[in-house]
Amino acid sequence: MLRKIASCLILLSSSFILQAQEIQSEVEPSRLFNICFYDAGNIDAIEFKIMITRDVLAHTVKKSVRLEMIFQNELLMQPKINEFDASEIEALRKTCDHILEQIDTQPADHYVDIIYVCKGGFTVGAFYTPIKQKWTIYLKLNINDPKSTLHIDTDELMYFKKLLGEISQKMEQFSGEKK
Repeated sequence: MLRKIASCLILLSSSFILQAQEIQSEVEPSRLFNICFYDAGNIDAIEFKIMITRDVLAHTVKKSVRLEMIFQNELLMQPKINEFDASEIEALRKTCDHILEQIDTQPADHYVDIIYVCKGGFTVGAFYTPIKQKWTIYLKLNINDPKSTLHIDTDELMYFKKLLGEISQKMEQFSGEKK
């Protein structure tokens, strides 16, 4: 059973940017949204949450995965937040498989970069440096923010792939409605 961790109901009467619970999406006027968050798991400092956004008036549902990472600098703790659409889960899983395959066949003399970028900027990637003869695997909450990078090992990458599968299965509980 999923644990519901937050919910909000928002009625919009004019165009603006929705910023409830740090959700940042441009929305159309005259919409009534019910947004629910469910714990899905974490990898190190990144928390994954299933985000179900229902437009109550239009009877539509958008399923996505919300990512939260607490970045601690010298003075304060700053959250970094992003999300990706449920339709990108399969591509992310295939990216994990491709990275794991490439790690087994390390090139000897050239640099290799593997990267998948979601629509919102969440990135999964790996690169091989021939000088160090080493692969580096990473998750990045925002492709334009170098401080949102988390370096992971192959076990964490396999766990990430497994977590994506579990998230996809949990989202099936919300089937029967439009994404």
